[in-house]
Formats: sequence, C-alpha cells, structure tokens
Amino acid sequence: MPTMTITSTSRDLNVALVNSINVSGFAFHGLWRNSSGEGIVSIARGSALDVYPTRSIELRRYLRQKAYLIDGENERSRILNDNALDSIIGTIDALCDLSDNEVNLSVRVATGAGGEILVDGISNIYSITADGWNITSIDRPIFKRSSGMKPLPEPVPGGDIHKVFEYLNIKDKSDRLLFLTYLVSSFVADIPHPFGNFFGSQGAAKTTAMKVFTAIVDPNTVTDIHSASENDFQIAASQRWVVCLDNVPDFTRKFSDYICKVVTGASFIKRRLYTDDSMMAERFLRVVVANGITVPAQRADLLDRCLLFQLERIERHLRKDEKTLFADFETDRAQILGGCFDALSKAMALLPTIEGSFNTRMADYGKWGCAIALALGYCRSDFEDALEKNNQRLNEESLDASPIATVLDYIFLKAGSSGFRGSASDLLSGIRSCAESAGIEPRYLPSSPHAMGKKLVEIKANLQSSQYFIEFVRGKERIWTICPPPSYAKDRSKYLNNSLSSISSGVTRAFSYNDKMTDL
Repeated sequence: MPTMTITSTSRDLNVALVNSINVSGFAFHGLWRNSSGEGIVSIARGSALDVYPTRSIELRRYLRQKAYLIDGENERSRILNDNALDSIIGTIDALCDLSDNEVNLSVRVATGAGGEILVDGISNIYSITADGWNITSIDRPIFKRSSGMKPLPEPVPGGDIHKVFEYLNIKDKSDRLLFLTYLVSSFVADIPHPFGNFFGSQGAAKTTAMKVFTAIVDPNTVTDIHSASENDFQIAASQRWVVCLDNVPDFTRKFSDYICKVVTGASFIKRRLYTDDSMMAERFLRVVVANGITVPAQRADLLDRCLLFQLERIERHLRKDEKTLFADFETDRAQILGGCFDALSKAMALLPTIEGSFNTRMADYGKWGCAIALALGYCRSDFEDALEKNNQRLNEESLDASPIATVLDYIFLKAGSSGFRGSASDLLSGIRSCAESAGIEPRYLPSSPHAMGKKLVEIKANLQSSQYFIEFVRGKERIWTICPPPSYAKDRSKYLNNSLSSISSGVTRAFSYNDKMTDL
C-alpha cells in the first residue's frame, strides 16, 4: 500500500491526495460538481462511497485524519494546520470546477439509471425493482449523508408491514389503508408526496407515531423540528428526506405556502457561504409530516395536499413507557421495512396497469397509492373510498377554518336566507352584521370588499364540494350569486331563529335571493 509523508509544505500533500493515492484503505474515487457548481469529492471505503462537498466540515475532518499518519513505527506526521488545509481544499475545489463529471446528490432515496428505486441504508444500499429487491453497489456518487443520519435495519424478506399498527393507534380502516400507502410510497423518489398529518386528542401518542414513521423511512438522531420557520425547515430539508414538525398548532400563510412548494418540489435561491454576491440554487422535494391536537394545515391549498391520520387516545391500562415501546419496535422494525420493500416491488410491477385518475390533487401519489393498495391485497375501490373519505374530511377542515364559511352557514341555515345575489360589498356588510351571532369576531373577517372577493375565491371549491352554488359574473356590477346546499331547506325547521332581522336592511334583499334554487 502506498504511503504518504507529510512535509512542512502542503504541496506534496496536495499532489498525493488529488492523484488518488490510497491511504489506510481510503482513496479518492472521483472529483465532481453539481448543477449549482459546488465541488464534490467521492472517497472509496471498501465497497462503499463516502461523498463530501468540498467546503464541508466532514471533508476537512477527513483530510486532517488522513494527514495524521504513522510513517514508520514511531514517527508521526505533522498536524495539518488551517492554512495548509485551506490550500488543499482550494486545489480540490478548483479541480472539481474543471471536471466534466456532473452529479446531483439525493438524500436517502433516489431513482437509478434503469428506473430502479435506490434506498440508502447507510450500511447497505438497496435496489428495488418490479422483480424484487436486493443489496447493490454503486460506482458513482448518488447519495449525500449528514452526521445525523442513522442506518436502516437490515430488512427481512417476506416481512409484515401490518406490525406497524402495534405502535400506532390508528383505528379507522380507511386511515390505516392510506397510512400504509403513504408509508410505502415515501420510498419513491422524484414524485410529490402528500403532507402527512397525525392528529388526535391528548394522550393519542401523536409524537410517537411520527417517530415510528421516521424510524422506518429515514431514521435520524434528530427526530423533529419544533420551530415552523423557513430557515430551520430548509436546514432540516437539506439533510434529511423526511422532515417532521412536532406539535405545531397552526401555520402562517407564508409557511403554509412554503410547505406546498417543498412537498411538490421547488427550487430555492440562497447566497453561497463566504461570498457577497455568488448565489446557488437548491431544489427540495421532501416528505413532510406534522402532528398536533388539531390539523395544523388550515389553508385550502395545503389541505388539498394532505392526508389525515386520526389517532385515538390510548387507554391508561394499555400505555407503555417510551423505552419499552421502542425496544419492542426495534425488534419489529426490520420486519416492517421488509414488508415495505416487498409491497413497493409488487407495486412497481402493477403501476403500468393503473389507469384513470383519482380524486386527489396529488396525482402521482394517487397512482402509486392505488398500486401499493393492490400489492397489499386491497381493491381499487377500497383505496378510492379511503381517498374520498379523506377529501371530505379535508373539505370540512377547510370550511371550519374559514370565518366566512361559518357565517354563511349561519345565515343560510339558521337565519333563514335562501340565497344571496349582490356585490362583494353587500355580502361583506351582511356577513359583518351576523358575525357575532354566528360566533365569529368581526376582526377575523376581510377588511374590504376586494379582500372579500379574494377570500371567496379561495374557499369557492370547498363550498362547491359541500353542494353550495357559487357564481361570479365579472361585468359592470360584478355580481356574486351564492345558494346554500339543498339539504339546508329541510334542516332550517330545526332552528328557532329563522329570520334575517340580524342582517342590516341595506342587504336583506340580496340575502333573500332564491332564483337559482330551482337549478340545484
């Protein structure tokens, strides 16, 4: 094995390292760059490849370790000082810029050149195809790793994926099916994944459920992030495939939009470190899960991308301490992972046979989810029914979170209105008049007719899903027409307050409109 003597200058070390001299079983495998122009070094370690960005702390640590060699039996080399280290890294970085080898690294999961699914188990890399799955080796950098990543257990062929429900208190059959399809599809790279929401009352083990999910797909020493800030989230997303948000009561509009981008795939521009004007682009497409007593996603665009998993409160006599529970889970984790790989392989074979569309905004998940459901022994109708139930729940969550929808329900169901036709100004006046009676503080309502129109557009699809009739005619007068669901006509008799007296006289006529009722 060639050895390397460290001299007082860094020139010999530069030459030795960049010419791939083998040192203690380690050798440079290649110099690369990604689409953002960052230098990347791959280092052979047995049959595995370690991959380091040239400006990473990990590469600096590696070079220091390799420089601290034993030359002979008693003589040690000099410790590599910062100036020498900077010179070496600068040389390597420059050579990466000259390299024609471009590579984009993935975290935990990737799609291979032949369409196979590759999963980074740290100890091994697994290749999953329609013919099965096995351990494989790679000859070029595919994955990047962070210090917090933990290895996957060695999956057991013919494992039992349903064992996961011994550690998740999901009782509803539809929720169970959607969870299984979500769990298995989370190993598929390069497709948008729904935003997973675990919710339930206190004592439902929501955080535990999220930890179990993460331990199966993307184990990490840091199980979750608590701050719903873009900066914290972006740091976590750069280092892991599954990003977890623990006990988040609600998202701001800005952060909600940010998650929408991350689960469907988006590029973000940021300043390169140690520079004033050099920028770099980073693309994120991640699996994002959250938990809370209520559903933290309240805005319609994010809810459209959600899967909801309701957890039941665990009875006191059935509770386990966390140490015992995760010790039991560790014995079953390899079985569950093997079941995931088995189901994914079968789903890959079934995927080309899946035709038609599904009632979900996440079209890729719909197709994969159906294939996975079939691979697990369910029928297509089982999956479609579970999706429909999820969509109905999402629609209810969206309307419950909307002050406008709450007041409209009060006006049409309890105050006796059979329909509305008028301007956004008339509508806003009427809603303000009834807000307190409907239990809504007026300050939560739009501040202007223009804002009112925008809010109606946001919830229009959800109201229509609840059988509201909504029409907007853009003309000289810009008229809104809103009629309640037909069922409200039958239900009004249940309420004693059946008059429009609480609405200001200037808009009472608009709320008495009922011409469109005959069209419903």
